[in-house]
Amino acid sequence: NHRIVKIFRDILLTNPAYAGRATACHAMLQRAADRKEDDGVRDLIHETFHILWFNSKAFTMGTSTLELLELSNSTPGRKASQDGTKAELYCLEASKQMVEVVKVSGSPEILTSLVKGLLFGFNEGDKDKKVAERKRRQEDARNQCSSLVSSVIELLLAFEENREQNEDDGKELVALLSTLSVFSEAYPELLVPHIDTLVPYLKGDNSAKKYEPSIVSTVSIVVSHVSSHFSRAELNRLMAGELSTDLVNIAYKFPDRAVSAAVEALCALTNHPEASQGSI
Repeated sequence: NHRIVKIFRDILLTNPAYAGRATACHAMLQRAADRKEDDGVRDLIHETFHILWFNSKAFTMGTSTLELLELSNSTPGRKASQDGTKAELYCLEASKQMVEVVKVSGSPEILTSLVKGLLFGFNEGDKDKKVAERKRRQEDARNQCSSLVSSVIELLLAFEENREQNEDDGKELVALLSTLSVFSEAYPELLVPHIDTLVPYLKGDNSAKKYEPSIVSTVSIVVSHVSSHFSRAELNRLMAGELSTDLVNIAYKFPDRAVSAAVEALCALTNHPEASQGSI
């Protein structure tokens, strides 16, 4: 098992665009989430994802500048030019891998568990010899998160710019939004600057009929997680717009899961310390 994980790690580092990357990453995450898995294998998997996705130096570990710039051609909206540094391009590839893993998994839960663990620890305790290494890993992961969130937002904007408005687009959109929801739970303040990009999806008019409940549910969850980090000015600006109306309208248009997420978001906004009476 150790050997298999190391092989996958080497493949993904030297070829971030490897066609089987989503399946390989999903399989490793499933093994890490299995309580019966050997602790050594689990720790190696966590280390592997830190290197692949959360290590700011990962782009120097086997991928050339030329390869990275060639990879950028596969990303809509991204030009293969010097405006993208090696680190930015690698981060974009890492973000694409995350989105693909969420799509394969059908849920952001397994990725959320990994990200929260890499940021804040996996409850390993502090009595073994790897404590210092884990703390360094956590600090490195936190430093990388802002770039990852920005990259997922870039992927979302590129998707909207190039989408063909067909039904299958909805699955990709849900995966992109669900990846952002992972970060909204693990590191919510990073989503505050991007909230205006996300709240329009709450209108439920996203040309993805079959996926609309998942879309509005996911964005409602993001609002719930992020709302406590809104400043008074930000909260008042959003509430003066259509945010609360859109959340209320979800109750009349969508099934229970979406309604529950919208109600939770409304409660979070209402209970904000800076919320004025009657603003919602």
